[in-house]
Parts: sequence; C-alpha cells; structure tokens
Amino acid sequence: MPRTLDARQLAHFGWFLLIWGLPWSHAAMSAGTGIVGLAWVWQTVRGPRQPPRPPRPWVKWAAAWLGFEVLSLAWSEHLTPGWHMLRMQLPLLLLLAASRTAPPASRRTLWVLGSAAAALAGVLAFGAWRLGQGEALAPRDWTPWTSHIRLSLLAALGVGWGLSDPFPSRMQTWLVATCLGLWAVFLAVAGSLTTAVLLPAALAWGAWVRWKNRLPSWAWVGGIAGALALGAGAGAAVLRPVDLPAKPWAESTPWGNAYDHRPDKWLSEGGHRVHMHVCESEWENGWRAVSDVPLDGPRGSLRPALLRYVTSLGLPKDGATLAALSPEHVRAIEARRTNVHEARGMAQRLRELRFELEMWHDGGNPSGHSLVQRLEHWRAGWHAFAAAPWVGHGMGDFGAAMAEAYEEAGSKLSPDVRHGTHNQFLNVLVRTGMAGWLAWMGFLAACVARTRRLESRPLRVAAAWGWGVLVASCLVEDTLETQAGVLIALLALLPMEGSNDA
Repeated sequence: MPRTLDARQLAHFGWFLLIWGLPWSHAAMSAGTGIVGLAWVWQTVRGPRQPPRPPRPWVKWAAAWLGFEVLSLAWSEHLTPGWHMLRMQLPLLLLLAASRTAPPASRRTLWVLGSAAAALAGVLAFGAWRLGQGEALAPRDWTPWTSHIRLSLLAALGVGWGLSDPFPSRMQTWLVATCLGLWAVFLAVAGSLTTAVLLPAALAWGAWVRWKNRLPSWAWVGGIAGALALGAGAGAAVLRPVDLPAKPWAESTPWGNAYDHRPDKWLSEGGHRVHMHVCESEWENGWRAVSDVPLDGPRGSLRPALLRYVTSLGLPKDGATLAALSPEHVRAIEARRTNVHEARGMAQRLRELRFELEMWHDGGNPSGHSLVQRLEHWRAGWHAFAAAPWVGHGMGDFGAAMAEAYEEAGSKLSPDVRHGTHNQFLNVLVRTGMAGWLAWMGFLAACVARTRRLESRPLRVAAAWGWGVLVASCLVEDTLETQAGVLIALLALLPMEGSNDA
C-alpha cells in the first residue's frame, strides 16, 4: 500500500476523532489534532516528490497574527496566561496548514451531523435521567460536557451544510432530519437562546439555497422583512413593561405602616410590578408567624425570593400578607422559588430574559445574567482597548488589563463573573491592539478571497454558511479561547479548502 495513502487514511482518522470528540472530550480533540499534524508531516516528508507549493495566503496571515501574539509576550508582565492561551490557538495554525489532508466535504458534513446528533441525544438522555432522579435542571445544566453554545454551533454547521447540499445522500438526509428533531427538543427543554437563533437561521438558509431561483426577489425580500417584523413584534410583546396597578394606590398597610411605591422601576414577576405595594419593615414579624427559617440566615437572604414570589401571587408585600401565607407558599419561598408558576425549558429562559432586561433597566446588578452581563464585558473591553490601542496589553496581561478596566469603568459585576470580552474581535484588540487586529482581519480577508475564488458553487455555499456561523460566534463569544471554539472556527473555515479529491 502506498505510503501517501496510509498518511491520508491516518489524517482522516485524526479528523474523525477531533470532530466526534468535539462535544465530549478534550483528550479526543487533542489526540485528533496531533494525529492530523503527524499525518501531514508524514505526507509532506515521505510522500512522492512534488514541486514545492507556496504557503496559502490565509495560512500566512494566520501565522502573522499568531506570531504577533507570541511577540506581544515581550511586553507582558505575566507570561503563564499568555502561553496557556497560545496553546489553545496554535493548533488552529497547524490544522489550517494541514487542511489539504481533510476528507471530502460530503464526508465532513456527515461527521459533523453525526457528532452533533450523538451529542444532542446524549445530553437529552442524561438530562431526562437526572429529571427522573428528582433534580431540578436549569437551562445550563443540560450540557454538562460542553457549553450549549458550542453544541448549537456544531449543530448549526451540520444542519446548514446538509440542507444546502444539492445532492444529499440518503444517510445525510436522515442525519439532517435526526439532528433537526433532537435540536428542536433541546431548544424546548433547555431554552438555549443560541439555539433559538441558529436553528431557524439554518432552516432559512437551507430554504433560500434550495428555492431562491423558484421565487421572485420581491417574495424573498417580503418574506424576510415579514419574518423580522414578526420576530420584533413578538419580542416587543413578550418583553414590554407590565402595566402599573390601577390607581388609587393604597397608602398604608393593614398594620398601619406606609407602602413604598416605585412606579419608575420595571421589574415584574408573574405579570405584576415588583416594586409596588412594598412594606419591608413588616416582613420580619409577618414571616416569623409562618416560618422558623430566618429571612437572613447562614445560607443567604430569602428577601429577594420572597419579594418576587409574593409579587407573582398578585399580593401586596406587607406583614399581613406574609402572616397569611399557606404552608405550600412558605415552603416554596424557603426553597428560594421566585414564581408561583413553575416553568421549564424555553418558557423558563424567556422568563429569565425578561427579568434580566427589567433588572438592568432598573439599574440592578447584572451578575449571573448571561445577556446583560455581555454589555458589561464589552464596556470593560473597550475601556481596556482604549488604554493600549496600538499594540495592546500583550497576551499575558489580558486578564490583568480586564480586571483593571472593570474597576476603572465602575462595573457592577461581582468579581466571579468579570470574565473576558465575550467578543473575539474586541478580544484581539485588547490583547494585541490595532497591530494584531489588522493581522487578524488580514487572515479573515484572505479566507473570504479564497472562498470567492472557489469554482464549485456547493462549496461556495457551504463556505458562506460557515462564515455566517463563525462571525455570529465571534460577535458574542471569545470563540478562540477554548479548544472546542478553535475547532468550531476551523470547521467553519474548512469548506474554503474545497478538498474533494480524497
């Protein structure tokens, strides 16, 4: 058997391992990357002699960008964090250089679809088992092995490629249907906002690719405009401020103390305003009449849960109300439930989203709320970039620069959630300034140029979808700060290689 064939088979095994290991195991991803690199070196050194081919432009730009990151360690005080991050990102350069060893696009699509479907089935089965054990699962608890964002990005790549393939195999069609079904169930039970955006986007992409020549342009424009208007209207209806209670508002409680009314605050629970009809001075006596659990105990205060739970009952928050609570409601407050009506999946996530936005509008602490936290991350990131705009703070000092930026910007975030920028473009600006950012943008521009030169229309379509997923990820995530994120970015870029000669 020719050595080059052996090297190609070894490379395909490595690609298979890293794609199928992506949602499950760091070890599998690392092993797959190492095998691909070994096969590439073997093929290059031991394969048949060929005229040397110059490095591709996108590989040159990737080397320039990562080389500048290495150089930035020269003005970093803390080297260890920088080397740790480079260990995450350097495999991207290796795999881009070895991308000619990747299997054909059709096989890659099958592997991505199979990997996503298996991961979705696994997390759904494990979540169902945990529910059967009596556990209460929050949306994030459904993805214990990888983040719901990475899992949704992997599923989006596979489904988008599968739906836009003009000549899908029977296996690919079956895998697309399976992945879509599992992904929809995952959306319903886990309430992932990433899935809520990417799943309909993948369906819309597939419909556009298949039917764009069958419908006139005005139909597509009208359909897109109508869908956006419908989505905006639904969002406005779901998130619009809750109406204030009818006047006149009671001035005093049954125990004779004054109510505190804050009509300027939007926070609501169960369709009622939280900061209306509140008399916190009576809570201690009212609560003591029905519970032996202190309002302010060693496990933390029950006051936030009490305030929201009683609001969801549509009752005033005073001592007389607390003293008349049923044992069932008392136990719910002691368990720190915030609403009398339990919600799961997407309904729970929408409820959390409303709370996040209303709390942020009222000037509350956004700590622990993934959407509004990002606004604080971005604000601190821009503050850090402005402090060193040309060459950045260096790879090693990124964490220190962000910590200082949070303090100087007066962020309300608690220290345990003062993370990175949650935006890859901003992340590069903070680490390496405009110099590194220009190299990063040169890499992306070279990839776009290569995509536009592809002769195969299906590959151009696949590359365009991969670009859409990658850019969406980089706008709201530090995509290249995790091993899974680096591999997602690589998979999104692979169609530009156009390798179908395996």
